[in-house]
Amino acid sequence: MASRVDYVGSVAHERLPYYYSAADICVIPSYYESFGLVALESMACGTPVVAARVGGLRSTVKDGETGFLIPWHCPEPYAERLELLLGNEALRSTLGHRARAAAQAYSWQAVAEQVEAEHRDHQRQAGEQRDPPFARHHEARALGDHDAPFGGRRADAEADERQAGGV
Repeated sequence: MASRVDYVGSVAHERLPYYYSAADICVIPSYYESFGLVALESMACGTPVVAARVGGLRSTVKDGETGFLIPWHCPEPYAERLELLLGNEALRSTLGHRARAAAQAYSWQAVAEQVEAEHRDHQRQAGEQRDPPFARHHEARALGDHDAPFGGRRADAEADERQAGGV
């Protein structure tokens, strides 16, 4: 195996895409992954992933589409999937292309659009659920009476006007 695998140790983050792109397969036999960033980075480089079916890897890697998820930690299922992919360049290429496309859902642009949509939806729902005093307060602020609690006029402003002869 040493003739086919290089153990390079720690690699600077900006150089990782070169390693992911050069790899035929990314293998992640983790016992736990909160998100699966290594899988996502590998997929973004067009490299299919063979990973444990744990944590965030379950949603990041689409079994049979962008790679394979292994349901238990025995070496045999990993070996079977690795042999399949290493022996079938067309399958490896297809999974790699699908992986790259799937990774686009996690681009900064896509995530920003998802967050913005969630924010708009939350604002819409909050607007539908406002109670009248809260709504009046915001209407008053929109009209410029910034000191008026819950849409009423300030009591001391009214007193000032009475003293001045206005009310």
